[in-house]
Amino acid sequence: WADQLSLSALEYIISSYNLNNRRNEIASAVTLFIVLQRDKNILSEEIIPFTESLDINVKPLSHIECREYISLELDEDDWSEEFMDQLISHSNGNPFYISEWLHFIQRRGAEKFKDFYSKIPDNLNALILSRIDALKITTKNTLQVASVIGHEFYDKVVSDIQEKIDQFESDCNQDLSRLVKNNLIVKNLNLDYLYNFKSLITRDVTYKSILRSNREILHLNVGEAIEGLFSNNIQSFYYQLADHFDRGGSEVKAIEYLEYAARKAQDIFDNNKAIEFYSRLLEKVRDSDVERSIDYQLSKCKVLELIGDWEDAKEIMIELLE
Repeated sequence: WADQLSLSALEYIISSYNLNNRRNEIASAVTLFIVLQRDKNILSEEIIPFTESLDINVKPLSHIECREYISLELDEDDWSEEFMDQLISHSNGNPFYISEWLHFIQRRGAEKFKDFYSKIPDNLNALILSRIDALKITTKNTLQVASVIGHEFYDKVVSDIQEKIDQFESDCNQDLSRLVKNNLIVKNLNLDYLYNFKSLITRDVTYKSILRSNREILHLNVGEAIEGLFSNNIQSFYYQLADHFDRGGSEVKAIEYLEYAARKAQDIFDNNKAIEFYSRLLEKVRDSDVERSIDYQLSKCKVLELIGDWEDAKEIMIELLE
């Protein structure tokens, strides 16, 4: 998976790399790109002639490979054959499932699970949720706050929100360190104040474990925290602020930042995001602010024309004329 802007950047690099050398028939340097994808080729047909590709089909692990993988992490005395067979059966050869379960066992102690194969959750989401529920309450809260911020998050944003919740100065670094040790998040190699979730699934499961009413409050808190902490570079966070204030139920702020985000996306030719933001704006102002609605429709129409979506652009113009 990749967003359209990243794909466009990759295709531009591939098509323009060594361009002068190709024109002059000079030997070119070779650049290696490693791309993970599902099912179909993510590159457009126009760019494929510029590439030489090797497809490696990653298949589920076999029963023997699963046993070998588990044996690397657990001693044979730590599990029964029945437990082993049940774990492999539930995993369907998915190494991520096995990895998550092994981390869970290692944190809780292998002896507790030696003869209790029935405790193995039958799907990956349930397994990750079991790991989350086993955390200390403060550590779990920190993970949930982080999941609302996004797949990538700054430690000071987490701390700011925790302080609002707890009503006293908070240092979340200890909880973040525990989460790193639990293999749920990773610290950025270059920026020690920036973290990422280990996987998108972990972030999604954590996010869905929060009550809907609490999610709205947390999104609003995240938006306010980013506004306060990054006021000198606020334009870099327009996309995030639009999303957080929209999900946080702050209509005035949501419209403000959705417009900023839409204009920014249009300026940098992030066309799909621009269309998305203008569409969300129109849902909010179509019946309440005619002047704004016309402005957003015309802006959306320009983006649609730019990408050659003439039918949708035509529909907008007909609607405006009527």
